[in-house]
Amino acid sequence: MKVLDALRRGYAWILILVAIAVVAIGVVAYYSFARGSSGGGGANSSFPSDVTLCIYGAHGCPHCDRFRTWLRSVGANFKFCDVQVNATCLQIAKKLVNDLGVPPAIPMSIVKVKLSKPIDGHNVFVFMLIGEFEYSKVWFELKPKVLNNGTVLIPKYASLNTIKYVKYDWSYVPMYESSGGSVKLTKELSISPAKMLQEFPCHA
Repeated sequence: MKVLDALRRGYAWILILVAIAVVAIGVVAYYSFARGSSGGGGANSSFPSDVTLCIYGAHGCPHCDRFRTWLRSVGANFKFCDVQVNATCLQIAKKLVNDLGVPPAIPMSIVKVKLSKPIDGHNVFVFMLIGEFEYSKVWFELKPKVLNNGTVLIPKYASLNTIKYVKYDWSYVPMYESSGGSVKLTKELSISPAKMLQEFPCHA
């Protein structure tokens, strides 16, 4: 009986270990999908095809290098403007900081979202992103949406599980800052989307 009880206890521990392993595999698979770590280009891309980034950063900056590596892995359309080797990139980055009050941190990205149909006469939505952000699922949410009454909303806070919206009127460019698995609207840059693209072209 003692042997039988020992075997039963051992079997129970085996079942517990198997259950823990299954849960761990599920968690890893979920976050791998969310981060787009297995993404690729073309039709199988896990990054929105209507989004283009101009990233101001530097080679050797850990956050910049990780962000670029991830963007390549998910087939994102982006250009990298190195402020260490490209004088024009440095000049534009300084102008973003001095004229618009963007934090002096890299990577800083100007993100352009091509709208599937015009909203209030606008074909493109533009925002700034400070920091790296490697969650594909959330990237698909970073765009305007229109309510039935015509009100335009943009994300105020977005994470893997939560998204909150705020009213938008196209008079400013929203600036988001990344933190872990979320982005938060932290500043309204006093420039219109069209003027932003005109005054801050990508020279990568």
